[in-house]
Amino acid sequence: GTDGWMMIPDGSGAVALFNNGRYNVAGYEAQVYGPDYANEQEDRRPANTQTVRLPVYGIGKADDSLFAVITQGEDAAALQAEFSNDSFGYNTLSSKLVLRTISSIEINNTVATRLSGNGYSLPAYAVQFHCLSGESADYVGMAKTYRDYLIAEKGLERAVLPPSLNMSIYGAVDVKANLLGVPYQKLESLTSFSQAEAMADYLAEHGAGALSVRYEGWTNGGVFNDKAVRNAVPLSILGGSSGLASLERTLESSGGQLWPDVDVLRFRESGNGVSKTQDSIRNAFGEPTTQYDYMLSVYAPKLKGNHYRFMRADTVLKTAGLFLKSYEKSGYSHLSLGSTGEYRYSDFDPGSGHGRTALGAVLQSLWDSAATGRLAVAGGNADAPVRADKVWEAPVTSSGYDCFDEDIPFYQIVFHGYTTLTTPALNQVVNDRLLFLNAVETGTELLFAGIYEDAALLSDTAYSYLYSTTFELWKDSAVAYDREYRPLLEHIGKLAITGHARLTEDVYLTTYEDGTAVYVNYGAEPQTVGNVTIGGMDFEAIIQ
Repeated sequence: GTDGWMMIPDGSGAVALFNNGRYNVAGYEAQVYGPDYANEQEDRRPANTQTVRLPVYGIGKADDSLFAVITQGEDAAALQAEFSNDSFGYNTLSSKLVLRTISSIEINNTVATRLSGNGYSLPAYAVQFHCLSGESADYVGMAKTYRDYLIAEKGLERAVLPPSLNMSIYGAVDVKANLLGVPYQKLESLTSFSQAEAMADYLAEHGAGALSVRYEGWTNGGVFNDKAVRNAVPLSILGGSSGLASLERTLESSGGQLWPDVDVLRFRESGNGVSKTQDSIRNAFGEPTTQYDYMLSVYAPKLKGNHYRFMRADTVLKTAGLFLKSYEKSGYSHLSLGSTGEYRYSDFDPGSGHGRTALGAVLQSLWDSAATGRLAVAGGNADAPVRADKVWEAPVTSSGYDCFDEDIPFYQIVFHGYTTLTTPALNQVVNDRLLFLNAVETGTELLFAGIYEDAALLSDTAYSYLYSTTFELWKDSAVAYDREYRPLLEHIGKLAITGHARLTEDVYLTTYEDGTAVYVNYGAEPQTVGNVTIGGMDFEAIIQ
């Protein structure tokens, strides 16, 4: 009979109310920083499934709440929630340390299972609880409490970059070809460095502001690593070192930045000093674990999917260290280590495995090594935004499970004004206006994904997810959205969020530390709240 709520940091964050009438809904359980890829992940999740990026949770009623921060061992932690039902009358929210994991394989049409060993060192595990009351007892108060913890204990600092319109540009991809009837894979340019300059010039000439470009597939095997990345050498098919340097100058001349992106965790084949068998993480049976692209229709691996493996933590430290030394000599001032902010995994090799905490320590070392310039990551697991200057594709929604009642911008309240965040790509969602309003509500920068060539080049390849990225399809939309949003973004970009509330079913209010108030209306019709009228699917800002 209690009126209360739980704050679950799924994606951007979600609130689940007690006694919400959704009886007998399934409980919630998810690992902090995502699933463990030491087990093959059969991708049967809904497309919108989000990751728990922050090692926190909270529960409250009336003017009191209890907020928890996992301060040690968060890499190996999981969150679990149970909701009141016919046989259990309470709502519970807690964390746990995942000591061991079950691996399974199919042998002669029979599924065999084995528990992972625990020979590697398990982390210390600690949870810090905060008793909150009054105005600080809501999820905004919890987010501020966590932000203060990160400032005091982890060194979070205000390091927001100038407001930008963001682009993820894809350079080269490997495609199928044949020579005298013999099939082979060759690199094909989707966007050369000069073409990327042309894209930037078009946006600038038509009124867009400064651009921030994440360039994927500029080195090694293109967009996806065939062999582990080791040297920072721009691909000649894209224009070589001179072409990349010219692109950087073009962007910086108008106040923008170039962020060459590399994946130091995943690879497909042996080479560059890394063995596909010896340096891949393993399951509890001691077998190297392959991650497959799955067809959701039949849950079978795609024949032409990007099937890859993750490197062991010690291999990551070695190969990424070599790459960083090579990159430092190149003279570029910005670097994106995208995948390091997204994944955390173990190695269940019975002889020499490691836990998720070991990889976390390696990533911290890499971020420190790359700290001589500006650093960006993707996804944004909690420790990454503390070290990075920018987070690509930060979560702006939750997974939308039946047990949730409302999405909240918990993630943005924690980091806005301290680390620059971008949305997922607007041109790769069904409703770009809805995502745009999510960005305005949370003060998040906009991101578009682009290639210069016609997407027909991607036919019959593993890169079909890039079909909607052809520059001609979204260039004018990007300019329009940037011109609509930039005046507000330039004012709030470096401000911390101090308040957030749902005023009506469709209208949300976000307030900033200088008193600026941003109203967002997700409804189709105009609405008036107090003396402020907000148009349908629009926003209104009261700037101080």
